Order: sequence, then C-alpha cells, then structure tokens
Amino acid sequence: MSNSNAGDAAKSKGPWHLPIMVLCGIGGYLLGKYVLAQALPDSIALERSEAIALVVAAIYLVIGLVTLLASMSQRMGLAWRVFDDEEAWQDERALTLVSAMACLLLAAIPVVLVMAGSLEQLGKGAALGIIAPLALASAFLTWRCWQMMDELWRMVTNEATVVAFWLVFCFGSAWSIAAQLQFAMPLAPLDWISLFLVASLVASVLATVKRGMHEG
Repeated sequence: MSNSNAGDAAKSKGPWHLPIMVLCGIGGYLLGKYVLAQALPDSIALERSEAIALVVAAIYLVIGLVTLLASMSQRMGLAWRVFDDEEAWQDERALTLVSAMACLLLAAIPVVLVMAGSLEQLGKGAALGIIAPLALASAFLTWRCWQMMDELWRMVTNEATVVAFWLVFCFGSAWSIAAQLQFAMPLAPLDWISLFLVASLVASVLATVKRGMHEG
C-alpha cells in the first residue's frame, strides 16, 4: 500500500472507529455492571477488583462480538461502519475476523479468574488449565494479525503499543507510589490485568483515530 493510499484509507477509517468503539465500550460497561451483576446470587459479593474485571471482560466481549458479526456479514459491517465499503470488507474481513477471535479469548480470561475467586466455581488448577490455552491461542491469533497487516496497520499497531506502555506505566506507577505512601490501596493482581486490557484497548482507539485524522 502506498503512503497516499494508506493515508486515504486511514482518513476514511479513523473518524468512524471512535464512535463505534465508544458505543461498544458503553454497551460492555452496562452489560458488565448491570446484567452480569444482577445475574449473581445475593449471597455472592464480588471484590472490587473482580467487579472491574467483569466490566472489562464485558467490554471486550461486546467489541469482539460486534467485530465478529461485522466480519461475517457484509451488510452489518457496512451498516456499523466497521468497513468503509464492499471492497474494504473483502480485503480486511479476514484480518478483522482473526482480531475478533483474539478479543473474545481475552474477554474470557478475567471471567475465568473471577470464577476461581469469589464465585468459587473453579479450582485454581482448573482455572490455570483453562487460562493457559486461552492466553496461548490469543497470542497466536495476535501474531497472525500482525502477519496479515499491511504497512498502515502495522504503523498503527506500533503506535498503539507505545501508547499502551505509557498508559500502564504512568497510571500504574502513580497508583503504586500512592499505595507505598499509604494514600491508596495497592492494585491487586487482577487490577493489573484489567489495566493492561483497558490500556491496550484505549491505545488502539487513540492510535487509529490519530492516524486517520493526521496521516496524509
């Protein structure tokens, strides 16, 4: 893809990604906070970290499902503005499909951890036995995404990686300093997982929109 064509593709793609991702995020938040929370028995009280993890998992679930449906149905993909036109759907649906599958696998990991926590639906060994293949499959699909990306999307991914690092570093360091000085509670292990997932998602959206608005 030439720089000119890459810029044109990004300009048409970038501005539409932000509202779509915001709507998916709101839908996932509502699903995690109200639907999943209401489905739990009154006798089960989730820890703060577990409740946040479920919300994050729900956001990834909604985004993964929307992306999956958009990549399988041209009508949905165009109506939801996931793809610019029929040609884009043909060219990018394979990459989008793999990305959606990776997103859904990532959504399952916090759920399994919560099930092994306060829900006590899984033993630690069983949870690890489920999470390990989920993580390996997600890593493989992410690698496949990288192989399938063109020059533009690799640039976007590289930028998103840098942004995600600084989001985790700045927020995690600031919170850890506050916790060390006893101004806040330390982040739990599950909080760090949620932070990594949220930072990756936010960074992806910011990098895509930035490239779409400024690439020429």
